[in-house]
Amino acid sequence: MPISEKKEIQPEGTIENHTISQTYQDSILKEGGLQDYWKTLSWFDSIARQGNPNAQCNLGYMNYYGKGTPQSYSHATDWFSLSAEKEMAAAQSNLGCLYEDGKGVKQDYSKAIEWYLKAANQGNAIAQSSLGYMYSRGKGAKQDCSKAIDWCLKAAH
Repeated sequence: MPISEKKEIQPEGTIENHTISQTYQDSILKEGGLQDYWKTLSWFDSIARQGNPNAQCNLGYMNYYGKGTPQSYSHATDWFSLSAEKEMAAAQSNLGCLYEDGKGVKQDYSKAIEWYLKAANQGNAIAQSSLGYMYSRGKGAKQDCSKAIDWCLKAAH
């Protein structure tokens, strides 16, 4: 569907609109044009409030980076948390990062490891490499070079 047709679609809070808004967002990025972040945010918000974990995770990203909304690590944490509770690995990994860096939450390496583990056990390579780093440095857990290597190898495959 051409982008001009996508712009006419009104958000109704359906799963299909999540796909449309993601496609709309992706196509504009690929074409190098200006992105209508506000419209994308509006679509994701409508669907996320119905409990869609993909849309919730995308709203987390948009709040984290300030796309279509003022940057807010706190709001990003809220959206990632909702999505992570529904076993969304990307959201779990992002929560791990927020806890590791202390953005939007109090820095807590143990919680970072907890969230990274949930995502890593689902095959999320970013969480796996983050765990490798955490274990290699002894952040949030006793330093364990064997675990660090294991997680880094999993991330590489």
